[in-house]
Amino acid sequence: AITTRQPPVYHKTEREIEFQGKSISVPEGDQSMVCEALFKNMQSMKHEWQWEEVFEAVGDTVAKSTKEQWRKVYNAGREINKKVAIETGLKDLLLVRKQTIAVNPRYLSKS
Repeated sequence: AITTRQPPVYHKTEREIEFQGKSISVPEGDQSMVCEALFKNMQSMKHEWQWEEVFEAVGDTVAKSTKEQWRKVYNAGREINKKVAIETGLKDLLLVRKQTIAVNPRYLSKS
């Protein structure tokens, strides 16, 4: 398999992650919200996000600290990883943890 060492790019208008030479479609809603926050720029891709920060980053100030909000980010991250895995065979684009979500740093360098 040809692997390009380009960092992932999220195209907000098309709702697609461009990664490993593939375009991975992301549905509107929680998954696109997570992508908008995490893939905004290189700085945001290097950041380990608390799930509350994801809501703040996209201007969702309604989000209260509830288990449902945490679960939205957690589940969205896992679903994005599943989609990426189907297209690229890589299962760990996003590091999804109980309190945080982040883009896996090993996919951010071009070397």
